[in-house]
Amino acid sequence: MGTQTMGKTAIFYVNGYGVPPEVMEDANYARYLGQVLRRVRREDGPVRLYLAGGATNPLLPGRTEAAAMEQLVREFLSFGPAPPSLDIVRLEAATDLRGNLEAFRAHAGVNVEAAVFCEYARQDRVRFYVRRLLPRCRVHPLTFDQDQYPRTADRLRQLPETLLHVLAWYVPPLRPLVLTPLRARHMRRDAVRRARPSP
Repeated sequence: MGTQTMGKTAIFYVNGYGVPPEVMEDANYARYLGQVLRRVRREDGPVRLYLAGGATNPLLPGRTEAAAMEQLVREFLSFGPAPPSLDIVRLEAATDLRGNLEAFRAHAGVNVEAAVFCEYARQDRVRFYVRRLLPRCRVHPLTFDQDQYPRTADRLRQLPETLLHVLAWYVPPLRPLVLTPLRARHMRRDAVRRARPSP
């Protein structure tokens, strides 16, 4: 079930997963958001759904992760029951995990209680930031990417970058010097991967 705050409103936060050329044809996004929406539909009261992610695809600079997710969410909702009241909030300013979570905290407050959804492999990084920025939130990792390695192996592959994030938290100059260039490189590579036609 979701987490009830702000009266009786359940709060859900979904971290973006890139900007595909055609989100309606992206099977990974469909599996990701499908799992989130199954949980949203269990709520019998109002729901506020935060969709977080900026313009992370250099080949599609006018599109954001949050807008892509909202398009798919609204499509899903047109085919089944929706909560009695659903408020969708897009957080589009940031292009990195920490920036997205800081935007969420600025909008919802440091004491917000929410279910935070993320990709399974990156859960350790997400948990690190959530504990420090949003201590009353719970992280819910989801497996959905067809290209992922076995779950444990893929999580271990993320460990070096997660350690960099931890180090940059305690040594702030490392964020612009190391993490920002790494993030830019990842966005470029992901954009090229998504642009390739499916086999």
